[in-house]
Amino acid sequence: MGLSEMGQLGSTRSSGGLKQMNNVVVPALASVVVGGVLSFAAVVGITMSAEQNARPDTVSADIATTVQNDVQYGTR
Repeated sequence: MGLSEMGQLGSTRSSGGLKQMNNVVVPALASVVVGGVLSFAAVVGITMSAEQNARPDTVSADIATTVQNDVQYGTR
């Protein structure tokens, strides 16, 4: 085995190691991106559903039946 053959073996090992590293790094990066997008969508969706930016409908009451400024102690 000469020096040129040993150099070729080293280059195939390094490219194989790089390929194995890509097998781990690419799915990890994809997982981070997908997780970030889903988290962002969840936060925005929950925030939008929890917002209260509309006034509730009011029901007008009959003035004769309201007890405002009229103290009622019940029956004694």
